[in-house]
This record gives sequence, structure tokens and C-alpha cells, in this order.
Amino acid sequence: MIRDFVITGEYFTSPVDYKEIFFRVAENEGEKAIIVLHGACEHSGRHISLIKFLWERGYSVFAPDLRGHGRSEGKQVHINDFSEYLLDLQKMIEISIIQNHQIHLFGHSMGGLIATRYVQEYQPNISSLILSSPLFGWKDMSRIEILAAKVISKVWPTFYFWNTVDETALSHDPEVAQKYHNDLLVCNCGTARLGAEIEKNFILLFEKAELVKVPLLLLVGGADRITDPKASIRFFEKAGSKNKEYYIFEGMFHEIFNEIEKEKPFQKLSEWLEKF
Repeated sequence: MIRDFVITGEYFTSPVDYKEIFFRVAENEGEKAIIVLHGACEHSGRHISLIKFLWERGYSVFAPDLRGHGRSEGKQVHINDFSEYLLDLQKMIEISIIQNHQIHLFGHSMGGLIATRYVQEYQPNISSLILSSPLFGWKDMSRIEILAAKVISKVWPTFYFWNTVDETALSHDPEVAQKYHNDLLVCNCGTARLGAEIEKNFILLFEKAELVKVPLLLLVGGADRITDPKASIRFFEKAGSKNKEYYIFEGMFHEIFNEIEKEKPFQKLSEWLEKF
């Protein structure tokens, strides 16, 4: 019997502060699952085509909205400490692993930073870590802006910076930018504390690079104007994984799986998963 592609929405209670965290799930038969983490300011509903692609290859897919994003509770695009993301992810993994034994962790943009820091700190028993244009360094942010976020974070942590993401830099497909602009669940902002916590975790990310020992796939857009592809490659070279691959898709913007030529990264992702 062939199952139809169906996405349902559920909630789990965060172990951090009992906030309700929303997640989308596409159930499949078998014992394989992938957890998909989205980027800052957006939500998991923007990645339905990726979820369907993975589901069609036999995976159950779990895609949470990060706290303060989408349909999850919490102050919009804000955290007090980066560990909150990691603890929420741990809970998501506990839920997904009940029926699935082979778990892959997929992180896009800030979701890539969260997924990688989680692997470093928790050393989970997962099949691989897959990173799509991870936020491992700012592309166009000055040291003055970074310093301002750190200083403001100490005295006014919930101060908002607006229009943090250039929607025209997401994809060459103008429809992607338009949908992002019209999406009521997108909050194109971020607090000073979030910025300071991201900057702090950039440092930890590279200091603990060798602690990433699981198989690693890195996929980046060569023309990404939101995150820094060079920082991603520097991390890749330092990562402790013996089995690791990276691909740069020349000319592509930040959201490679929403690009006009998205079949290319989809093909590389498929080839990677076929090895497990």
C-alpha cells in the first residue's frame, strides 16, 4: 500500500521553560528519519518541497518551528541563551527516535549552526549531519554592528533589529522573495541577545570543530550574500569527521533548495543519503 504524502502539525513541551514548540511531521514506513531545522526569521512551512523530497525517499521527516518562530511559543526571534535551541532539539530527537533508529540531522542557515553546536555538545548517535548554507559567519555585517549587538544585549536584550534578512538574496526565483515578503509567519527581525548569542557560538563552533565526528555533508551557495561560504569551508576543513563532503553551487544564493536550479543540490543530497 502506497501512503499519501501528508504533513501533520503537532506540539511538544520544551524542557527549558514549558513553552509549546510546534513541529511538522510527514510519517513514513520504515526506521529512517530526518530532522529539518530552518533558519532565523522564518519557519518550517517554507521548506515543504524539501520535506516532500525526503519523504519520497522513505524518510519520516520532523521539522520544528524554532522557539519564537512560526507557530511555536516564545518571544519572536529571541532567546536568552543559545542552549535553549539545543535543549529543544534534544526533545525533538527523543520524539523522533521512538520509532526510527536511523536519524539524520539537517540544518539550514541558523538551523545549521544549531544542529552543529548540538552535535558538538551532545555527541548524539545520528547517521549524519547535513548542512545547507549554514550560518557560520556573517556575510555583510561590520564589527561595529556586532559590537553594538553585544553591548545592547547586556542592557536591553530584547531590543529589536529589523529587516535582518534581504529577501532578494534568498533565491534567483523572484517568487521565493515575494512569498517570503507576504508570509505572515515570517518575522524579519531579531533581538540584540540573539545576535550576541550567535556571535558567541561562532567562536565555540570553531573551537570545538574536531568534536564533529559524524559523517558530514556541507552544501553551500557560491553567491550567498546572507551567510559566509568561506566560514563554512573553514569549518569543514577543521571538522573531525572522517567521512565528509562539500559542494559549492556556483552562482546560487542562500536558499539552494529554493533556487531556480534546485535539482542540483537535491541530487547531491539524494546521492549522500543513498550511502546510508
